[in-house]
Amino acid sequence: NIATTMAKGLTGTLTNEGTLDISGDLAITGGELVNAAGATLDYRSGVVSMTTNPTDRIRNEGTMTISSTGVKALEGFLLNNADLDITGEITVTGGEIVNASGATTNFTDGSVTLTGATDLIRNQSGGTLNFNAASGQSADINGSGRVLNEVGGIAELSDVGGIDLNTTGVGIENDGTFTWGSSATLDLQMAGSEFQNDGTFHFNGSVNRTLAGPGTFTNNGTFNHSATGNDNLQAITSGGAFDNFGLFDITVIGNFVL
Repeated sequence: NIATTMAKGLTGTLTNEGTLDISGDLAITGGELVNAAGATLDYRSGVVSMTTNPTDRIRNEGTMTISSTGVKALEGFLLNNADLDITGEITVTGGEIVNASGATTNFTDGSVTLTGATDLIRNQSGGTLNFNAASGQSADINGSGRVLNEVGGIAELSDVGGIDLNTTGVGIENDGTFTWGSSATLDLQMAGSEFQNDGTFHFNGSVNRTLAGPGTFTNNGTFNHSATGNDNLQAITSGGAFDNFGLFDITVIGNFVL
């Protein structure tokens, strides 16, 4: 375990092939922390800092959890090549959480603060990003950065909880495929909060959905309102806006209620 008793430094490569808990500060300089295939890494608390060298990083090849216990700060890069679960709070400053091709990130009941405009959660082509909070919970995105679903990436809002966007600009940018397949709420909680669709956005499933908050949903791509049957957008509330500059497809059964 990387515990809280004193700050730790890592130069070179540390590979975990069993179970590793991070609950203290760790500085990575000229190396990487690797969670191997079949291994388990739980990031519970502490500051993990790195140099600006992109090879100084945490690299997950197994199962990694950003857990619900403790305050965490990532100052650098986390590369997920396998399975990552975000269930707790984390602040990203000067870095990215990258979900690579073939990898899966599940964003359940967590809260991610992306401090600066260049701080990202990046879902690369071939990666899968699931927003799947339980009832009464939400995936919270805060700060000045954004979640970027790149061309070829797959993102899905499939829970009964929802997404709370508390960003000062574009909080989610979809350049790939984003599917809203549940009755969850997409809450654009600040006037400056924006969901920007530049790719394909699907409604999927005969349920009622709510787009809430004073923020803006901007469609520059394809907004497929009727992917499968009676796909309803139930309400836009609290003074929010839906701005369409692309294709709004509502050719099959579906309700769009303001």
